[in-house]
Amino acid sequence: MIGKCPGCMAPLPRIIGQQSSVECEYCGTSIQIEPPMQRGTNSVQTGTTAIGDIRPLTPPQISRVDQQFQQNNQYSQYPTRKYSKSKTTAVILSVFFSFFSWLYTYKRNAWKFWLSLVLYIVLSVVSAAVVLGSGFSIFLVLGIWLWALIDNSKRTTEWYQQY
Repeated sequence: MIGKCPGCMAPLPRIIGQQSSVECEYCGTSIQIEPPMQRGTNSVQTGTTAIGDIRPLTPPQISRVDQQFQQNNQYSQYPTRKYSKSKTTAVILSVFFSFFSWLYTYKRNAWKFWLSLVLYIVLSVVSAAVVLGSGFSIFLVLGIWLWALIDNSKRTTEWYQQY
């Protein structure tokens, strides 16, 4: 490999023969390759490296996958992202970690996480100080846990894919 694409920072393919340009396999940017410098030339003055200068010929293109979707008009109202969230993961996180499962979808559930954390801390301290030995703190923990479990399981799979 000769280096990285200046558009998407993906590794570039090997140069075969006397190629003067290479196309990035990921973003489609065409990159011109200057031939290596002769021995004894000063690379500092010319601004090129001993291996050759890599510079893009065109600005970064839209990826090939996006071009295919645009041609076929297959974009939905909310396009699926490359790394979408999973409902199964959210429910499993809520079973094991209660309100900490809202960190998985923090952008939309930040207020629920912070409210639960404050309630948990404040009411746990109050119940431990005022009513030692009562089951009030157990009901509090169970209530917050059920809230997180029900909230994460009632959402549709599409909601997590569009997150």
